[in-house]
Amino acid sequence: WPPAPLTSGRAAVYHPPYPATVAYAPSTKFYLADKLADVWFGRAERGVLDRYTRQRRKAQVDYVQAQTIQNKKSLEEKDPVTRRKHLDELRRISEDVKLHKQFLYRSALFDSLNSANAVE
Repeated sequence: WPPAPLTSGRAAVYHPPYPATVAYAPSTKFYLADKLADVWFGRAERGVLDRYTRQRRKAQVDYVQAQTIQNKKSLEEKDPVTRRKHLDELRRISEDVKLHKQFLYRSALFDSLNSANAVE
């Protein structure tokens, strides 16, 4: 132990080619770095990289995929009334400090880190 080749990043997880996925790659490094350091220094338990895979999968499905679908839907919306409602909602969020912070944490995928770290 450690296992021979490691695959991480875009090679390890399916990402549709939309902008929301760009932010995901750096965020995964936060919870991968500690695990790799533990493997490198011999402190890791055998299942640490399996846990990383489960964490990454949860973050991918619960956050990245959902954000990507929402972004794509917003970009492709043709109805001006629906587009205006969406923009009004974004404006409302930007004017409320609490909602603004929640939006930023979700869109920057930091919420996915907390969720992923809860996975055993």
